[in-house]
Amino acid sequence: MDTVYENLVFDDNGLVGSQCIDCKEYFFPKTKSCSNCSSVDMTNKNFGTKGRLWSWTTQNLAPKAPYFLHDIKEDYQIYGVGFIEMPCGVKVKSRLQVSTVKFEIGQRMELKTSILEKPNGETLPVFEFRIEKE
Repeated sequence: MDTVYENLVFDDNGLVGSQCIDCKEYFFPKTKSCSNCSSVDMTNKNFGTKGRLWSWTTQNLAPKAPYFLHDIKEDYQIYGVGFIEMPCGVKVKSRLQVSTVKFEIGQRMELKTSILEKPNGETLPVFEFRIEKE
């Protein structure tokens, strides 16, 4: 079953974006028209679960409200943010799962899906990438 949050679509089989039928350009998240050639002939495209780290940084400070998801700021954990280049060439902005291994440009990454629980009890489906396990 696909998880849909606004126009983001993903499941354990990968991220789902769009491809223009006319010029073959790829897009993530999904779009209804091509910004490259203005065509409205689009098709869904599964980008898979693997990619390479194209660029990254870490978020060391807790964001201020209303973006902070935790009641207690002391519970905040550092996380990474980066762009993952998928095999088709499209670059996906994603949260990165921080580990003891240092991130390196070109590193092989894999998709991880999970559920984020908000302080009010609501849940939000999310995806992030982590360093691929060998």
